Amino acid sequence: FYRTAFYLPSMTPVIATAYLWIWMLNPNNGLVNRTLRALSLPAPAWTVDPDWTKPTIVISQVWMMGGAMILFLAALQGVPKDLYEAATLDGAGAWRRFRNITLPMISGVSFFLATVSTIAALGVFTQGYVMFDKDGGPQDSALFIVMYLFKRAFGSGYFQMGYASAIAWILFLIILAVTALQFWISKRWVYYEHDARG
Repeated sequence: FYRTAFYLPSMTPVIATAYLWIWMLNPNNGLVNRTLRALSLPAPAWTVDPDWTKPTIVISQVWMMGGAMILFLAALQGVPKDLYEAATLDGAGAWRRFRNITLPMISGVSFFLATVSTIAALGVFTQGYVMFDKDGGPQDSALFIVMYLFKRAFGSGYFQMGYASAIAWILFLIILAVTALQFWISKRWVYYEHDARG
């Protein structure tokens, strides 16, 4: 049941999820602010205040972490039990088993998710476009690079395809550089079982 409950939000289309968050984070009568007011806590203007724009996007993204949970669960189930048994016989405690067995054995999945999540974070568009206005939210606080690209290419009064193409190429080079850096750093901390076999 819990696996399904965690994964189900990932199956929801991003646009539908964004509209759900608009309703939940409505500054006046949203579910979150009503709950905060009932607890006598300050209720922020999630979608209106520029300081709360990025936290709003982050909260809406956390909703979609069910896919990562499934991958981590599969990686944890793939860790050989005999490694834990051998470490326990050698006197290793729970923290040492986690640090020396679990983390290295799931490092491949951790690296994959870190890389994919970084690329997805650099390409955020739908949430900002749906949850905030098409111009980039209050004081352009939700004007992410892909949204700026879209605004220049298809926004009213712009239609600057060359400029938008240049932005797309710059974004591609940034993603390429960040991904290459992640692959270079991964040589120090990612463990692959075939490397151990020689």
